[in-house]
Amino acid sequence: MEILAYKDFMLYVGKTIEYCQTIEHDIKWLYALMKNGDPLQNMNVISSWTLGNTVFELESLDNSDKNPSLGKKEYGLLKQITGERNYICHQIFRDFLYEPNFMESKAYYDACLRLLTFYKKIEKLQKQIEDFRLLYAKKRT
Repeated sequence: MEILAYKDFMLYVGKTIEYCQTIEHDIKWLYALMKNGDPLQNMNVISSWTLGNTVFELESLDNSDKNPSLGKKEYGLLKQITGERNYICHQIFRDFLYEPNFMESKAYYDACLRLLTFYKKIEKLQKQIEDFRLLYAKKRT
């Protein structure tokens, strides 16, 4: 992998955070739609849940009929999102910005690699989750 230009690095950070936020919102809506009762009321109840808690509760609900809509791979990746999102939001820049000539540092290369690896994983997952939410919402109407 070649090192990203800094403006491209910034773009990938932004897109990654966007995907994390939309995944979190979509899985909350999935839970609210799958749970018995009024989806809007369900959403109001869970709106302050953390991403990790929502993933745990959604997986439990989804598996309650022994016929889950999302697979182990998808749930595994959903469980990884919190840690990687927190790293990107709170740590990634500190890992290289204080290095002399950071653009040529191993720390910057490592940050680029970690960011792009995670981005590629969640880019596909974000679309899957969004499509699933839209499909499930259609079923409810």
